[in-house]
Amino acid sequence: MEWTTTQTSGDSADNKVSSHYQRTRVIVEMIFCAVIIFTSFTGNALVVFVACKDSTLRTTTNIFIQNLALTDISMAIFNMPFWMASIYHDNWIFSQLVCEYQAVTLFTFGSASILTMALISINRYFKIVHPQIYHNYFGSKVIVCIYCLLSWVVGVIFATPPIYGWGNYQYHRKFMTCSVLWDLKHISFVAIFLGGFVNAVTITIFVCYYKIYREVKQSSRNVAAYANNVTSETDIKILKSTFTVVCGYIICWMPVSVVCLTETLGGFLPQACYGVAIFLMYSSCCINPIIYGILNPQFRRAFIQVFKCKSFHHDNSSNQDERQENASATLPSLAIRRIASANKIS
Repeated sequence: MEWTTTQTSGDSADNKVSSHYQRTRVIVEMIFCAVIIFTSFTGNALVVFVACKDSTLRTTTNIFIQNLALTDISMAIFNMPFWMASIYHDNWIFSQLVCEYQAVTLFTFGSASILTMALISINRYFKIVHPQIYHNYFGSKVIVCIYCLLSWVVGVIFATPPIYGWGNYQYHRKFMTCSVLWDLKHISFVAIFLGGFVNAVTITIFVCYYKIYREVKQSSRNVAAYANNVTSETDIKILKSTFTVVCGYIICWMPVSVVCLTETLGGFLPQACYGVAIFLMYSSCCINPIIYGILNPQFRRAFIQVFKCKSFHHDNSSNQDERQENASATLPSLAIRRIASANKIS
């Protein structure tokens, strides 16, 4: 009898510890979730605001950045609140219809976001490496808007496989979000989406930025006789910018792709892997304004003016400098500006 009482007391203590751990975990996750939602909305909203307010930011290149900001804002408003509610309640508390809605928005906004990142890398590649044919593909704002629209269309296509009999919309307890769940019967679609689409985007981003870096480094050597110190500093800035873009994408999106593919193939992963993967995926929405906005010298000037409450007016020489810097996006180097000037990139 005494042994039973002792055992019961031990179980009660263990339950209290477990309950305390669960409450602490939920509080920490809720804080992270709230920070992601707030920064995703405010950061991307600021990108869209300054792009609309400042006439020098209304370029074909920045249309892609605005589109990326819109996908991230949409994710923060129309998808993340359901994820946050599921974390708080440790379950899905909404209807099946709402679950299907969240799954569709997750894939639509997510696919549109990573496609836009690929388009940004392609745009920068042509603008810097092949400026002579850049205007054939990106010279018109109408064409660029069509590219952006297609990114949303492809996102919808990838979000609706259950309509065609591939997978189903369900609440995923480990991810704490509704998603499209597949099994081995639908491995062909999983292979296309995760193995083909995601890897193709990753390779595209990596190759484009590698060739941009190589082109700028070669140009830096050509002007090294005039500015040895400047060009070596430029190489470092270029490498840092390229490294940030590529690593930011890989860190945020590859874990969730690997986890989903592993699960679909029948593999086992601990709960922590799912939690980290989904947090990193959603975190891409709040780091994109930093990578594609704040690191862009033209956007950075506009942000400073917003916080200083200054008017959005620049003289002609300043506008020209900013247009050239925008041609290099987050690669503000002397070498690229010389390329832009030589090829008369607008």
